[in-house]
Amino acid sequence: MLTLDALHCQKATVTAIIESQNDYCIAVKENQKKLFERIHAYVQKRKPISIDCMIGKSRNRHEIRNAYVYDTFYGAKKEWEGARSIIVIHRVRREYEKGGRHEHAVPDMKQETAYYISSLPCTTDASEFNIGIRSHWAIENSLHWVKDVTFGEDSSRVRTGQAPENMSLMRNIAINAFRKHGFDNIAQAIRLSSHNIPLLMGMLRA
Repeated sequence: MLTLDALHCQKATVTAIIESQNDYCIAVKENQKKLFERIHAYVQKRKPISIDCMIGKSRNRHEIRNAYVYDTFYGAKKEWEGARSIIVIHRVRREYEKGGRHEHAVPDMKQETAYYISSLPCTTDASEFNIGIRSHWAIENSLHWVKDVTFGEDSSRVRTGQAPENMSLMRNIAINAFRKHGFDNIAQAIRLSSHNIPLLMGMLRA
């Protein structure tokens, strides 16, 4: 099984995944400054082994996602257990006026580059990483939207110690329980189950 994690690029996480005989593809962000900078410098001097391009279109949005797969370098292999490849995702997104994308694009085109390390071999086709990472982002975005809009997470005043993390974990448990029992609309699920303790306990036990 491939584990995709956009939030926690930690050595303990990587080790646990490898010890469970699974593979990982984990985002490297700027809080991992040394690794982030080394990867950025490394890929500037190398040619990718595999490239994939995805084009997404919606009502007024046009997105191009390019995935580049590289072999990894010795330092990453030594420090990050199982690291066998580096993936770069470059995304360009244009917003269009209501007249349609064949009209004029909104001037502020958005670009984003993200770096990943993976235990999958560098011979893995870039399309597999492109599809997997895009799907993971869609799930993450959906989860964050529900937690913010339905549960009001961003406006929560619980901000002391481990309380914010604990509350976020409880929201995740609630969302997973509702979805497991067929609720696509979490707000509706909350209304239907509110104050019904037997129903809620039954969902958690199942």
